[in-house]
Order: sequence, then C-alpha cells, then structure tokens
Amino acid sequence: MAQRIRRTYNQKEFETTIDDYITQGFKVKSRGENTARLVKPSSQSAIVHVALFLFTAGVGNIIYYLYKHNKYEDDVLVKLAENQ
Repeated sequence: MAQRIRRTYNQKEFETTIDDYITQGFKVKSRGENTARLVKPSSQSAIVHVALFLFTAGVGNIIYYLYKHNKYEDDVLVKLAENQ
C-alpha cells in the first residue's frame, strides 16, 4: 500500500507528475492506465559496505544488500481522477 496518494485531474498533469517524481529519484514500480506507483529506493551507505567487507569477508555485504534492496524511503501512488 502506498504511503501517499497524489491525485491528478487530466492526462497531462498525470504524465507531468510522474516525470517530476522520476526527476526526484523515484522509480516506477508499476503503471496502469489510470494509476502509477513510484518508489524511492533507500540509499546504501558506502561506509557500511566497506566496514562489512573488512570484518565479514564480503558475506555481510551480501546480507546488507539483500536487506536494503527491497526497502523504500518513500512510496507514492499517482492516480488519474478525471471522472471524479
């Protein structure tokens, strides 16, 4: 479920809103005719990767990557509500 919902009222506003979120670093997770779900991946710290590599011979890096890979900082659902 999306943390936020952004409603748009015409097709041009819908496309512009999606483009604005992509410019801010969001990725399109799914897109339909009247909705688009965008997520902003959480950043991974280079310092944490270096420390894990030094102390766990790379195994910690793999675990950390898998843990952070599916985490999102932000989640937005853009809806086209031209009929409402």
